[in-house]
Amino acid sequence: MKEQTITDRDLRLAAAELRDALLGTLPPPSECVHQFTPAFEASMESVLAQARRAERRRLLLRRIVAVFLAVFIGAGAVFTFHPQVRAAVLAWLRETGETNFIFRFRGEDAATLLPDCMVTWLPEGYSLVSENNDGVIGSIRFQNEEGKGAVIDYHWIQDGILDEFDFGPDTAYRTESVHVHGNAAELYLCLDGSETSDLIWTDESNGIFCSISGFFSKEELLKLAENLEFCF
Repeated sequence: MKEQTITDRDLRLAAAELRDALLGTLPPPSECVHQFTPAFEASMESVLAQARRAERRRLLLRRIVAVFLAVFIGAGAVFTFHPQVRAAVLAWLRETGETNFIFRFRGEDAATLLPDCMVTWLPEGYSLVSENNDGVIGSIRFQNEEGKGAVIDYHWIQDGILDEFDFGPDTAYRTESVHVHGNAAELYLCLDGSETSDLIWTDESNGIFCSISGFFSKEELLKLAENLEFCF
């Protein structure tokens, strides 16, 4: 039997032909007329608001990384010649402002991809909307029957990653120290329920930073956190 060799170029060409064939079966955009119901659009507004908030956080991350690295490189001599200063650098640092705080992370790049996070319990009425994991940063989004959205963010603790938590200037919060899976955690509860509450902690054994943001009570946030499992 004659042996046939399939090259990478052959595979790319075949994939391109299949793509063109599939696209050719689709109707033109002008014929794809659709209209969502007002109820559906209202229910998605909360999810879109959460997505916009996450995007603002990611944009801020990219802008601040450049400044942070410039300062860090400029201070390289200090870290080189002063072991005490070098030893004082933590895995993460927190900067607190009037209406927000920012976590800056330090650490070697992970040797493996970020594991997926499995949610084994959700508050009543909530259902999954989307899951994303690019190998370094992951997020899980869900919403309830009233259209209120919530998000679980998690990522490796390593250089070049920042997290910002922004609170309304007129929103009253109560801060409380708690524990999740034996790890120290911080709880930020919105007192009037007008904004989301946040639970933040570090999974020290795995080197993963986690946060949950949603319109939840203290009990719901803690139970949700305790029912997260990483699939290594």
